[in-house]
Amino acid sequence: MADEETTPDIDPRLQFILGYLSRSMKFKIEKWQKMLTTDEYKKVVYDFLDKVSTRMLFITLSAGGVLQATSTFPSHCKTKSVYFIKKKLFHSLFEDRVHSHLIYGDLCPKPIDQLAVLTEE
Repeated sequence: MADEETTPDIDPRLQFILGYLSRSMKFKIEKWQKMLTTDEYKKVVYDFLDKVSTRMLFITLSAGGVLQATSTFPSHCKTKSVYFIKKKLFHSLFEDRVHSHLIYGDLCPKPIDQLAVLTEE
């Protein structure tokens, strides 16, 4: 499991996401690093961090043990996922206030059921 001391040079916004992921899911830091070296997933993560128009980020640990990032709701997920949603669409994430600009949490393997509960709240 990763902690803040093992990745000192990481962007604070990525550090926040990694910190939440490592508390929520059990995985080795290599899986995080591999996800960020995969162009498709890296683009999704950085679009979420840097682009105003990208409001949601979902990260799933697949049954095969691979971290996968997407900006759309994972409708066919069989494992646990986490979500990060910008509170306001016009904000890109600033390094010093990441947590205050996000709603984040865990998604169960049946996300449609959880989405219904989340929208009722």
